[in-house]
Amino acid sequence: MALLAPVHSDEPTTPNIPIHPRIEDAYATFEADNGITGAGADADSDGDGIPNGIEFVIGGDPSGPDSDSNHLLPTIGDTDPLYVDFIFRRTDDSAASDPFVQYGSNLTGWTNAEPGVPTETPVVIDETNDHFGTGIDQVTVRIPRVLADGQKLFMRLRVNIP
Repeated sequence: MALLAPVHSDEPTTPNIPIHPRIEDAYATFEADNGITGAGADADSDGDGIPNGIEFVIGGDPSGPDSDSNHLLPTIGDTDPLYVDFIFRRTDDSAASDPFVQYGSNLTGWTNAEPGVPTETPVVIDETNDHFGTGIDQVTVRIPRVLADGQKLFMRLRVNIP
């Protein structure tokens, strides 16, 4: 998303210049709004087992001991014979931080889920705008079952916030 600076009629004519909001600013606002300024995306400020950065993505509340956000965690859809669906919430504020899904057949080797890869039976990523309410989208990442090694397929949500 790019914001455009307005051109006023009393100023010389100049092209609109895109202004890109900084990812850190959206996350810093999230921290400030939740009273955890400076805690960091990898910390778990409320002790519910969910890092602050993931709570930022899913629309959780990391502010204190009574703010358990586990009911907002990603879910698995397991009804398609060809795919396993990894479904997560993504707030509009966190979209610029590019949260992503990784998959693997063990807990040490992870592959980023990229749409169209591999080519034979590709990963599919669908987004439904405002599915969970205004400003909270549903993202469904469909991982082909053929990518499982030994009937095991693990998936996780990641976000890189400096």
